[in-house]
Amino acid sequence: MKIIQIGNAKSGNFWLYQILQQILSEAHIERKSYIQNQSIYEVAKTWKLSFSDQASVDNLMITPSQYYYRVSSIFQMPIENLDDYISQTTHVWLQSPPCKLTAAALAKFDKVIYIVRDPRDIAISNSKYAFTPYRSSLFPPEAVNPDSYLNQKLRHEIDLWVAHVGGYLKLGPKIPLHVIFYEKLIDSFEEELSRLLDYLGLKLDKSAKQRVQKEVTLESMKAVNPQHVREGKIYQWKHILTERQKKGVIRMAKPMLNLLHYPLELSNNAVAPLPFLSKEISTSTLEAAMTYSRRKFYFSKVQSKIYRHFVKKIPHAPRSE
Repeated sequence: MKIIQIGNAKSGNFWLYQILQQILSEAHIERKSYIQNQSIYEVAKTWKLSFSDQASVDNLMITPSQYYYRVSSIFQMPIENLDDYISQTTHVWLQSPPCKLTAAALAKFDKVIYIVRDPRDIAISNSKYAFTPYRSSLFPPEAVNPDSYLNQKLRHEIDLWVAHVGGYLKLGPKIPLHVIFYEKLIDSFEEELSRLLDYLGLKLDKSAKQRVQKEVTLESMKAVNPQHVREGKIYQWKHILTERQKKGVIRMAKPMLNLLHYPLELSNNAVAPLPFLSKEISTSTLEAAMTYSRRKFYFSKVQSKIYRHFVKKIPHAPRSE
């Protein structure tokens, strides 16, 4: 079996990876690894990465012109023959945005799993992650703290999310995706595990399912990987984002949020509805949602530039002594 999992950064990719690894182990399926047979692996094991055993992950990157195998954000090398690469692995992790080479690559895998998370929570998670020792050592943030980082990057994060989610869902007619929502994993893990097992065509008895669940609890993963796993909560944006930020997200991403049935607003006492994917979402509907978001993003950038330009020209009143 050849499995590829996909998701935008901080969507629950690490959690999904651990779940799939545990499933393969309980199902007694051989887990082959490409990266572990490369010379860089022994070196990479000595690096202080974002999470334990990260050097062991078969991490694929796809660009419009080339396939790469990589180790986190530190190392990457071109893949000369993708079929050869896939023959030497069982489980691949992909975060790259979709491009012209993506569909052909995904068609070579037996199972394609895509994880989705509310983009507002993704942005918050990224703002925290940017200040972890590992991430900040590679990419020192310009912002002074997570709140400042979130304020600077929120529109960009939403723009990336819409393009990533919409781009992969558009491949649905060509590449049947099994879509998992992070929020549903939090709310009803057993049900989502059963759905995943059905998609994979695997059967585990009750005790095996319980072992999988025990191994991938957020508490146990956080204990081992505190830099990479935080709180594991859903809809934390309703408490963290300002009203202006919440409205800005809706202005940019309302059509895509609606397509995935994410709540646009939540009161403190409201029962949070869970997202879901309608069986039929046309390509034209997805493209319209993506175009809407892109236009709003560029318009907001132009507005910001104009605002900054005129603010600089406004004379400031002299200070009173």
